[in-house]
Amino acid sequence: KKVINFGKGFPDKSLYPFQLFKKSIDSLTKKWDAPQDNQTTEDHDEWLKQQFSYASNLGNPSFRHNLTSFLNSHWSTKKVSADHMMVTAGCTQAIQYILSTHREKESDIVVVEDPTFFVMPSVIVESTKLKIETVSVDADGLVIEELEALLDKYGSRIRFLYTIPVYQNPLGVNMSHERRQRLAALAHKHHFYILADEVYQLLSFHDLQSPHSSRPPPLPLFTYDTSKDGRIFSISSFSKVTFPGLRLGYVLTKQGTSLLSRYQDTKGMMFGGGGLNPMMSSMVSEMVLSGDFEKHLNVVRQEYAARLNVLCDGLESLNDYFGPIFSFRKPVGGYFLFVHLNESLISLDAFHAAAQLNGVVYYKGTRASFIENPAFSSYIRLSFGFLTQDEIREGIARFSLICSS
Repeated sequence: KKVINFGKGFPDKSLYPFQLFKKSIDSLTKKWDAPQDNQTTEDHDEWLKQQFSYASNLGNPSFRHNLTSFLNSHWSTKKVSADHMMVTAGCTQAIQYILSTHREKESDIVVVEDPTFFVMPSVIVESTKLKIETVSVDADGLVIEELEALLDKYGSRIRFLYTIPVYQNPLGVNMSHERRQRLAALAHKHHFYILADEVYQLLSFHDLQSPHSSRPPPLPLFTYDTSKDGRIFSISSFSKVTFPGLRLGYVLTKQGTSLLSRYQDTKGMMFGGGGLNPMMSSMVSEMVLSGDFEKHLNVVRQEYAARLNVLCDGLESLNDYFGPIFSFRKPVGGYFLFVHLNESLISLDAFHAAAQLNGVVYYKGTRASFIENPAFSSYIRLSFGFLTQDEIREGIARFSLICSS
């Protein structure tokens, strides 16, 4: 029996933009051969150097320029700047790199949300050995009062905050405008850095659900930065909307701040190899410039919105038949549905055992908690990103068998 894997938080291959990627490569090879349009020989030589030689520390200039134009247009803003963008090898690499270059003492503390992306606490502990503290998340995002209590307790030892402010993994909630303002003010006042994991920022379904009652998420967290030197890194990636194997991402910081200045002359990884992924960023840059990336993004958003509807409608149908076993808050973007199981109607142990027996894979809620918070023991995280609509329907059918047993 084929396994139905609700655990994987990345795209399935049916959504990989193979043809668009091939098209961008074909376009690049033509540009490699000879100067284009009004491009002089000298300009062409300089452009070739950007593609094939060591990139500037912040990354391929053409990619940063084209991505800046796209993001400003997509978000109807002028707050994204190519000079305040750094190319990375994905979100995890960016977070690890920022932590390693901005940490000061072994006693520094990283605050993370509870629950959160289950991989990140391990990355923090294993790569930096820093201590972790946690704060809760509710329907409006990170609970600011709990962070304030930690700041009162630890003071300047709190050096970093890792947050997923948009379509939070696993809860699917967005941090409210008011809390973003308060969080930015706290970072400015207490001199800690915010690492905002915004990989789902572009995956909003607010305009695809009927009725269109929801609004788009707030702008990325870096736009709320109030400090002169900069305290907020907005970190994103192409992994969730193209292919994970691209290993291409970017960091955004507020214009006028010096937050990325240390990466201009760092003595670490970029000193020896320059900016990251110059060739891969060139290929994606072509997709962005041609408009193909935006077209693909719209296809992906529509498909994920449809998959989410299939999943939620399926669980509701099971509730209609078996009683209110599954409860959840339907997100308007992202990848995940965090589902509560009604212990008065089912045995959690029996449910998990039957799921395994029937070839259904998911993550238990406690997996998303660094402190293994028992409050999440009756939750499961279901990803609708990796499975097709038919596979999700098969998963619902197997949940029906599980409930029957």
